Amino acid sequence: MKEVYYNGHNVPPTWRNIGVEMKVDGRYIPLPSETHVMVSDEDFEFCNRIALKYGLNLNEFCALVDYAKNSKRDIKRRNDYHPLSEMLINGGEIKEISVTTTKGTAKLIDPYFFFQITQAYRVHRQSEITLRGLLAALHSYLDNQRKGPSRRRIIIGLICQYLNIYVKKPLLSEAEWKAAEKRGDRGTAAATWEKYLEGNIKSWIKDFDW
Repeated sequence: MKEVYYNGHNVPPTWRNIGVEMKVDGRYIPLPSETHVMVSDEDFEFCNRIALKYGLNLNEFCALVDYAKNSKRDIKRRNDYHPLSEMLINGGEIKEISVTTTKGTAKLIDPYFFFQITQAYRVHRQSEITLRGLLAALHSYLDNQRKGPSRRRIIIGLICQYLNIYVKKPLLSEAEWKAAEKRGDRGTAAATWEKYLEGNIKSWIKDFDW
């Protein structure tokens, strides 16, 4: 695992000063612009490779991929819908957490963890937990980085393929795409794997009627 620091005002979901406050004892406390995420070695290697190839800020891109991964989790969680979500949506606030381990149970009172759990389970925030909202956030971030339309779609495709995020069917890996195109499979015709990814993302965006 690697600890990656970045400016939280630049990357969703805390960018543009949205969500950069934490409620403690009924009062909102602004969070600092610099924050961090813990990134697995595998995720870091992927982010480093893509950031170098496409001229992206590595730390921010790590945070962007982490955001996409968490959004994928939230989409599933929204479908499952935990009872805690309804409590938080209706104005409930976490007061304590009970943690059960193999050695026993202990209570945890920590505003930081309350904030993290609230963010994860207050899943009615549509812009953060729908696939359309996720794609829009990725698109907006890359647009802010002055990446052209084609490059934006390719990078989004790379993220979605890596994290197995998809609309109708998963995106193929490069090796899978090469094998499929060699067989002449439908829907795989493209000059390169990157163009195949771009074509699929373009189709998704069209389906969402942007």
